[in-house]
Amino acid sequence: MINLTFIIILIFYISCVGLLSKWLACLFQENFSQLSYPGRLCHSWLARAARICLLSVPAWLAAACAAPSSGAGITIAAGEALFFAIYAAFLLAMFCSDLEQQIIFDKQLALFSVFGLLHSLLFSLPWAQHILAALAGGLAFLLLAVLTRGGIGGGDIKLIAALGLWLGGEALKLTSLGGIIIGGLWALGAILVKKKKRRDFIPYAPSFILAAFAAYILHILPH
Repeated sequence: MINLTFIIILIFYISCVGLLSKWLACLFQENFSQLSYPGRLCHSWLARAARICLLSVPAWLAAACAAPSSGAGITIAAGEALFFAIYAAFLLAMFCSDLEQQIIFDKQLALFSVFGLLHSLLFSLPWAQHILAALAGGLAFLLLAVLTRGGIGGGDIKLIAALGLWLGGEALKLTSLGGIIIGGLWALGAILVKKKKRRDFIPYAPSFILAAFAAYILHILPH
């Protein structure tokens, strides 16, 4: 017998992915002049939604392994799974946006931040510390952007700040360090195979997003 909670969460997640994919398609059209590769804008929102669902499989498997299998934690885990669905859908939509057009829209980040703060309040997390983590993370990456002369973009700064609302200080440190390491390795590999040059722009947001999944599963999901 298939678990009813699992079906509800799956339907909810697919709905989130569909809505965010459709919204992303609209944002691309509304901000066409800001896109890095407007000539490549050929993916339909439905194709993008299918790709996001496929990309999310490893994260959901890891989350399932981290969740409790019995006891009172199941109720909490079900509630967390719904927020994890929102978290995953937003992050993967932004992952696709940054890879496709090297842009993450402020509207996406603003709504993602609201859900992050709501998550902290509903699950009795130290919301004040999460707000401080968002401010500290944003300021630290603003300084890093200045020091690297644009190596870290404005979208990366806002993404880190938004993740602070979801993750808090300790998990945000893991995300930041992990993202820098993953991004550095990816950049080095791209340079070695001659797909990028040293002075080319390297999108770091996908690396931070990958690290953010690990941080959420390790630090936020109930065990």
